Amino acid sequence: MTPREKFFFEYLQKQQKAFEDLYSLGYTFLEPNDVWAILIEEYGVEVNTDVFCLVLSAEDMVKVVDDVLKRKGTYRGRIEFTINSEDVNWLSVDNSEISKAIIKEGNAQWTIHQNDVDSFPSIPHAHNYANGLVLSLKTGELFRKRQPAGKISQKELARIREKIQRKLPSLKLPDLE
Repeated sequence: MTPREKFFFEYLQKQQKAFEDLYSLGYTFLEPNDVWAILIEEYGVEVNTDVFCLVLSAEDMVKVVDDVLKRKGTYRGRIEFTINSEDVNWLSVDNSEISKAIIKEGNAQWTIHQNDVDSFPSIPHAHNYANGLVLSLKTGELFRKRQPAGKISQKELARIREKIQRKLPSLKLPDLE
């Protein structure tokens, strides 16, 4: 099994466990893909497959879905499609694993994917999944759903970049603007 296939398989196992736990809690109207769809909506991910990168346990998924359904009521949307792992190009041909760094700066946790295929707002960029923010590692600008949401200081940007380089020394960061 390739690292990519293992990554998908582990996510699907956790999603299935979460679905079964939610079913036992009385959410009998849910289908397995509803868990994924609710996570997409709740975390506001820009690319639907970014849900796989949230690194949530089955228990975390249950907590989020349960909270959403209690706050918003019965979930009525559904996205159904099959993902062929060969069609998702998360890894370059010469790369054998998914590499990422998770760093903390102040109260924020930022995730940087070495092989993130999304080029917005910079290559690479950082995700704050808890707040639905994406940070340009070039300018320090913050975006929520591709809309400007603020900017961090140059000092904070420099600290974040330094932490990234310590965790992913082979990652080339963009020149600062």
